[in-house]
Amino acid sequence: MTPSFSTWTQITMLHMYLLVTRLRCFDKETYRMWQSMLVDNFFQEAEDKMDIVHHISSRGLRQRYLQDLFMVWRGVMVAYDEGLMRGDAVLAAAVWRNMFKAQPDVDARHLAAIVSYIRRSISRLDRTPDEVFILHAGGELFSDTKAWPPPTADLGLVDEPATKEMVLLLKEAERLEAEQAKTAPVIETVVEEAEKAADKAASA
Repeated sequence: MTPSFSTWTQITMLHMYLLVTRLRCFDKETYRMWQSMLVDNFFQEAEDKMDIVHHISSRGLRQRYLQDLFMVWRGVMVAYDEGLMRGDAVLAAAVWRNMFKAQPDVDARHLAAIVSYIRRSISRLDRTPDEVFILHAGGELFSDTKAWPPPTADLGLVDEPATKEMVLLLKEAERLEAEQAKTAPVIETVVEEAEKAADKAASA
């Protein structure tokens, strides 16, 4: 993915969504408070990037962009929620539409790796105690790449079934080749005997 404001937005929203799924485990008041703080911080950071990095000096223009971003955020939550409920194919489609802008040439392995990363992250967050989550949800959870490997680490999991299947196919090919090597002399002998019998019958 090419670094851009849109890319940063989608990657950040993905991790916000992961945090929101964990926040839903808290009581309604706590969940709403933390989600509001999370979203507010994101939009403040987004506006700062527009101003400082992309030099959008007009506050009115930034506000219009932020309104569009808010609609994107709501769509992301709905799409990923649907994917979690309906299965990996639907989740992959949501990732494809949002993170990759529905580009037709996206590597399916990358989609599968991100889906695996989402599932793995949600599972790990679910096992994280409340107090640990609250203390480290500000970014430390995802910053340690050893404790929390990035989506590229899931490419191995994506390739593993294909690798196993290839190994099985190679073993089957070797078995067939060995069987053919054993039966080849027998076939040659049978053919020779048949030819001799045919010659004898012809001479008689």
